[in-house]
Amino acid sequence: MFKSYTGNAFLNNALQTLEVLLVVDDFSVVTPEEILRLYQKPLKSYPSSLLELNLRLKSYSMIFTRNGPLHNDKEFGKKIYDKLINLILKNYEDNGSKVCELSGLRYEKSFQIFYQQALKEIGYPEKKIASKDTTINRCWFPLIGALGSDAQALPQAKFAINIHPICLVILQFLPLSAVLYRGGILLIDSTNFAFSKEYIRNFIEDVNKEISKTPQSSQIENIRNYKKGNFILLGLEWLAIKESEYGDFNDIYSDLNLWSFSNSGTGASCSIDRVPNVVFKKLQNIKKSSAGCSEELKSILNGESGGYFIDCLLAKNDCNILYPSKKHEGVSVEFFETYQREIDNSGKIPYSKYIAELLNNFKDKKENNLLSKRDAYSNPEYKTIIFRVLVEAATKHKWNIIHHINILDNTDQLPIQNNFYKILKHIHFYYQRKSYGKLSEEKVINNPILNAFLISLRLLTDIKQTDISDLKGSRNHEVSLNEPIIRAAQYGIPYQNVYAILYSYGTPKKYGLRDLLRIYYNYEVEVNIEPIINEENFLLHEKEEDYIKRMKIFSRTYFEYYLEKYSKDHKKFKKHILDNLRRPKEHFISWLIEACNNMKSFYLNKLRDSGSDAEMKYYEKKLSEVKNSDLYSEALLYDMSGNFNVSLCKFSIEYYLNQLYFLNQN
Repeated sequence: MFKSYTGNAFLNNALQTLEVLLVVDDFSVVTPEEILRLYQKPLKSYPSSLLELNLRLKSYSMIFTRNGPLHNDKEFGKKIYDKLINLILKNYEDNGSKVCELSGLRYEKSFQIFYQQALKEIGYPEKKIASKDTTINRCWFPLIGALGSDAQALPQAKFAINIHPICLVILQFLPLSAVLYRGGILLIDSTNFAFSKEYIRNFIEDVNKEISKTPQSSQIENIRNYKKGNFILLGLEWLAIKESEYGDFNDIYSDLNLWSFSNSGTGASCSIDRVPNVVFKKLQNIKKSSAGCSEELKSILNGESGGYFIDCLLAKNDCNILYPSKKHEGVSVEFFETYQREIDNSGKIPYSKYIAELLNNFKDKKENNLLSKRDAYSNPEYKTIIFRVLVEAATKHKWNIIHHINILDNTDQLPIQNNFYKILKHIHFYYQRKSYGKLSEEKVINNPILNAFLISLRLLTDIKQTDISDLKGSRNHEVSLNEPIIRAAQYGIPYQNVYAILYSYGTPKKYGLRDLLRIYYNYEVEVNIEPIINEENFLLHEKEEDYIKRMKIFSRTYFEYYLEKYSKDHKKFKKHILDNLRRPKEHFISWLIEACNNMKSFYLNKLRDSGSDAEMKYYEKKLSEVKNSDLYSEALLYDMSGNFNVSLCKFSIEYYLNQLYFLNQN
């Protein structure tokens, strides 16, 4: 009959059920006569026929509904069922004009004709035969759509599906290997058929045990013992056996699709959990790492959170059940580190262990209460404690800016944020386990945050020693970074770089930089990397680019206007303009509005007094520029978000004017 498995998981599960029951390795050697004998006594240890068992198995109605003859016709049901099975098996065809859409087998006599013949032979009332539904429907093949009764058939709705009648008989053995999963019947599916057959073998044993212990007058309960972790554990045990036989685990490809379906009532449905081959390999790696890890893995997979653990491993996510909590102790250090390696998250383990030791050495007594809690890392105060410890470690030359940048959550995103939340759970895990470690010589990895920090050091070249002392003390100490940065405009660093380091959409983001400076100034280490300084290296939002462009145009125009109107003596520009811009915001607003109006008046008068065509064209152009309402008016005081943002406007113009002053005085 079947020379190989099919593309249909229902049929494959049923075929493998028969292989196990008949104790054969290859279904191609099985004859219809053997199936008929098995139908009459499927279990060696139990006297009932398949008909009698399917009447009592609760799983039968979940697979085939209760609308078939076995459950829905007290007078003729058993006779119909038995006669139909016998007719199909005794009249098996392997040739004909029809082709089975599931198996590819050829045949001539359809299931419907067998069904009608069975009805006649058992003496079913002749006048009722014509009105009885004898087509293939969900009573004979789970979830299949039937013409005239099921919505699933609507897309085709023209021809009934062609299925060889032998397939429908074979499917009747499916309840003997049926177990529940996620409230539905499990259908095991794998590209490795030997792998899925091992599951079927286990399930048959379970169903057999349930049948044996159930009185013959009672219904046979469904097998509810399995969760996702149990299935995976079964697979691992089988793979371990195969590895001992073949010696090379990598050659065994084993994925798993866990279908959960229900065919009963109006709630027919199915869902799927996929467990790819890579998950089995990772689990096998954990299992093989040590006997202790193997036992811990077994405990996790058999526990309530086994499925969650598999999902985390598949998604390469950290897994909460590894950590101590109010409900459990968490896993061993060995298991924890093995898992982190499997999800490619072991890079910061040396830092975690090192910081855990720093925490143990530099913790304050008043912090003991929080640190003693298993979930302390979830408390917002925990990060503050860790940062305090790292600053103290820096003062003792046990922590530096390279270490610190390497533990940040995101080293690609500006402005600089001192966020290292991802490592906090790891630190606390090692702190609780008292598992510490040393750092090896750190390799400096250039990244956007390190580059931005090195540029910031250039910008703070002229920072006062008193400000450095303040920065070393507390992040909350008021140290203005704007003044030294504006003084550093002379070094030619593009304003785009400055803005990207300090602002996000017009909002100042300076605490991250302050925190990093605090680490750096407490232990100044030399970083032999030349920062990349150019406009293109810092990508900004289009509206931010537009804003910066407006500031640049205004500053350049004003600088040229001042030199032309008042004096080409740059020292006077510094004295009368740059020094005055340091005054409070209110003065800046007045100065800006006055500057815009003065430029317009100046160029208008110049245009009137033009003595040549060239002069006229020049001042016409200038006047046209300064009449632009967005570039030379109060509109400059509004940032890219439309907020009245005097601070940003003042800082931007000051930086640009200072840069123009220094660049042009030489």
